[in-house]
Parts: sequence; structure tokens; C-alpha cells
Amino acid sequence: MSTRVEQPTQPTQPTQPTQPRQARQPRQATRAAEPLAPARVPMIRLLSYAYNDFSEELHRRVAAAGFGDIRPGHGCVFGNIDPEGSRLTDMAERARMTKQSVGEVASDLERRGYLERLPDPSDGRVKIIRLTERGREAQRIGRQLIEEIEREWAERYGEGEIAALRAMLEAITAREPGQASEPPPTIPAGRGAATRSSAAAA
Repeated sequence: MSTRVEQPTQPTQPTQPTQPRQARQPRQATRAAEPLAPARVPMIRLLSYAYNDFSEELHRRVAAAGFGDIRPGHGCVFGNIDPEGSRLTDMAERARMTKQSVGEVASDLERRGYLERLPDPSDGRVKIIRLTERGREAQRIGRQLIEEIEREWAERYGEGEIAALRAMLEAITAREPGQASEPPPTIPAGRGAATRSSAAAA
């Protein structure tokens, strides 16, 4: 009978002590984004706002004076026509607009009774555009109202500021396209609206 031989038992390896589980660190709160500085309003938008304010107030007063059918877009004719009449090409050049655009405005004013077209004495092939009696009256009142609004701006914002604004705009608009601007003339404080020139009537 065979004898079963017992295999020696391997010594048990000591159990490594369990490392204590580290507590989870709380997440740091996300830092709030720094507020962005307000964007600077582009100058072209500021000029547009100022023009719209002036134009809308002028249109309201022109309508109250009895010329409710005159629109701000008619100013390219009223502001650039000579007392004895002008050619369409000359008005378009002064207004810095296309001949077609000014021609459409002139036709509209002619239908409303503010303009008439006559043969040019120096060239019968060309028409002279001239204000009618009603057109001259509308132009006269429009220019008076423009002067009135400009005086009110001088009272509201300061005579020196409005005089400086006018001087700068005159310097900018007097140059040829693409030409560098010349420094504006120095305007003594208090001159205010004394430097005004005739502007478009509507």
C-alpha cells in the first residue's frame, strides 16, 4: 500500500497594509471671466447718428412750415443748385453723387412743382434745371431752419465745440478723394456759429 507524501506548505506572504484613501480635493471654482471693456463706437457710426438727428429734426420743421412733401433726399438738389439754375452734371458733381441719382431726385421735384427744366442759352442741346417760385421759397425756409438748428446745437453743446466740429468737417470735405487731410484752422473760443456757410436746404 502506497504512502501519500504530504507536500510542505509554502509560508504565507504577509499582507501589505492598505494605504488609507486620500480624500478627494474639492474642485476649485472656475474663475469668472474678466468683463470685457465696452467696444469703442466707430466714428462712422457716430457721424451717421449725428447726421440722422440733424436731418430728422430739419425734416420735421420743414414739414411744419408747409412743405410736407419734401424729403431729406431732396437736399442734393436744393443744396447744390445755383440761383439762376444749374446743369444736372454740375449738381451731381457738387453733391458727389451719380448723374442718374440726382436726375431722379430732380424729376421727382419737378413733378411736385419745385423745379422746371429750360433750354441752356449757351447750348440748346442741354437743359438747365431751375427752381420755381415755390422751390425758391422752400430753399429759403430750409436754409433758415438749418441755421436755426445749428445755433441750437451751439447753445446745447458749446459754441467753441460746434465751431471746432464745423472747421474739422470743412477741412475733411474740402480735400480731394484720397488726398491727405490738412490740419484744420484754429478756431478761437466763442466764435460759435459765426463761421457757418450755406448748407443744403433739405
